[in-house]
Amino acid sequence: MGKGHCGNKEDFKSDGGKTGGKASLFATIMEAIGTIVNFGPACCICCILGCCGEGCCLCFFSLVSGIANLVGASVPTCCQKTSAALCNFTITSGVSLILRIIVAIVLIMEIVKWNEKLEDFEDCYDKYKGTYNAKHYCSNKYIHGFTPKSVRYLVRMITTCLVLACIWLLVSLVGFVFGYKGKVAEEAAEKEMGASAAAAPQAAQAVPVEVQPTK
Repeated sequence: MGKGHCGNKEDFKSDGGKTGGKASLFATIMEAIGTIVNFGPACCICCILGCCGEGCCLCFFSLVSGIANLVGASVPTCCQKTSAALCNFTITSGVSLILRIIVAIVLIMEIVKWNEKLEDFEDCYDKYKGTYNAKHYCSNKYIHGFTPKSVRYLVRMITTCLVLACIWLLVSLVGFVFGYKGKVAEEAAEKEMGASAAAAPQAAQAVPVEVQPTK
């Protein structure tokens, strides 16, 4: 790994810390890609379902989980090679992991809900087919005035967001596990180096000085 450029230019002091640093680099790259890839589907959900309702919440949590982990992962990657930086990385990975689990559960519920609404619409339309304004009546009653084509598109967008959430959920999990292990290993290495540095002056004072006899 490269050296830091923001504050601490030294590398990690332990093998666990270096592994955690590599995990943070992996997370930084993946979260940057994920934020860009997930932006389109998340905004489509927001536009279709409405900015003041569930669409805005799904869009917000889909994007904020990636942005939060991107910020946390970039600290040990670019700035500080310390246990504190790995601690920040671990926390943001844990937060994004929880958010993504919640988002995945909500997205699954949304997919089930809209598929059921679409089935209800089709049953209604089959029942009243041939009557005046049957499609308009069934659409308003079951799919909130949307067309079946719009609902199918919405389900595809929600499914896309679900797949992305599950993939990047694994990124959060990797960051949390290796970030925590790296933090523990780096703390132990820092304490060991601190103890060695504190013992060095005492050892120097304890060395006997040979006095040369005067002639």
